[in-house]
Amino acid sequence: LVLGETDPNFSGSLAGRVALEKSFIRLNQGDFKGAIAPLDEVVNDKKLPDWIRIRAAYINGQLQQRYENYTASAENFKKVQDLNPKVELDFYAKKNMATSLMLAGGAQEDAVALLKTILKDGKYSQYYEQVYYLLGRLSVNGGDQEGAITYLQKGIDAPKSTTTQKALSYATLGDIYYGQRKYESAKSSYDSSAIYMGDAPDDEQMRTALRRSVVLEKLTDPLRTIRYNDSLLTLSQMDEREQRSIVRRYIKMLEDRRADSIFQAENAGLTSAMKNTGNENNSRKNNYANWYFSNGPQMQKGFNDFKQKWGNRPLADNWRRSAAGGFAQNDGSGNIAIDGAGVDANGLPTEEMLLAAIPKTQAAKDSLSLGIRRAYIGAANAYVNDLEDYGPVGGLLDTLDTRHPKHEFDAEALYLRYIVALRQNRMDDAGRYRAELQQEHAGSKWANLVQP
Repeated sequence: LVLGETDPNFSGSLAGRVALEKSFIRLNQGDFKGAIAPLDEVVNDKKLPDWIRIRAAYINGQLQQRYENYTASAENFKKVQDLNPKVELDFYAKKNMATSLMLAGGAQEDAVALLKTILKDGKYSQYYEQVYYLLGRLSVNGGDQEGAITYLQKGIDAPKSTTTQKALSYATLGDIYYGQRKYESAKSSYDSSAIYMGDAPDDEQMRTALRRSVVLEKLTDPLRTIRYNDSLLTLSQMDEREQRSIVRRYIKMLEDRRADSIFQAENAGLTSAMKNTGNENNSRKNNYANWYFSNGPQMQKGFNDFKQKWGNRPLADNWRRSAAGGFAQNDGSGNIAIDGAGVDANGLPTEEMLLAAIPKTQAAKDSLSLGIRRAYIGAANAYVNDLEDYGPVGGLLDTLDTRHPKHEFDAEALYLRYIVALRQNRMDDAGRYRAELQQEHAGSKWANLVQP
């Protein structure tokens, strides 16, 4: 190639073809930076066929993006569009152009306008999920968190949404909720991302989603326990007629969801019927979303744990003394155990199974109350030790003290207040909590931990 170019008889009309060969050789050698200049020549040589120029511009746009030359990258993807490629390549050129404009920083109006133009053209309908995802990312960059949530949810709900894109969109949703300290919504989004993660690229965003999901479980589990146990104790104060009315309305809601195929998944039945009800957005639309029986995964976990220990039991009073069959029991920690005898032919819970979980004796109510107190402390520990988010701790412990004066976790609660005060550099408060611990709980584990 070098000899040809230095030949005085070399025709300038062949310059583009020589540049094409140069770029091909450099790409094969892994010299990606060196391929950029000859690719520019190929793109600008109008004597070459359009399909070659389209391909050269697209590759050049990718290389410029790789080396963070975002303005040059966007220009190359614009050249791809100007040469009227087929629909698929046209969409990805627009998508990558919008991505480069986004990564270039500054005003994002051009990228947003380009993506919204795509949404107005039905020929791109199979790509809407990706467009909504990018609009969500652009909204995050612009500080519009609620707008980002709306776009991402539209992408997830798009008719032709793929599992790969759902994993990315749910993970991004989780990141937004996590930044807003809406930890239960973040947990729900990260869990949803994990369902589809097998088809997504193994990148840092996916790994972060998995890590945070595990950490958040230490907070969301006790918070759910508080709500579910509270709901059961509230139900226990009602007469049977009121209880049945609520249970029937709840079952009707599950039937409607099943009919709409909202919560159908691989495992049919109660778990899939109630999947994702922990999401805060769903909770605002559904009065039953925070009710005890909405926690499908917990209910299934209770079923598995119970069956492993006790086998099958009948749905009857004093089931521990029964011989065999189904059951419905609650252990005070937010778990309920069910099996085939407690569900109907469609896999939905029966009225009697749900009623059986409502505590009837004082001992059962006391167990639920203990579960609530333990959950408050568990949630406070998660905020302090796992999330290092100290803001909610004081309010959580104040609620515990107000609802349950002189509770058995008072020493641990004081210790957590002491730790938070230390980490927030509120030394006077820390000294007061330490003195209170040593005075009221002398000799305890928690008092010993604050010794000078």
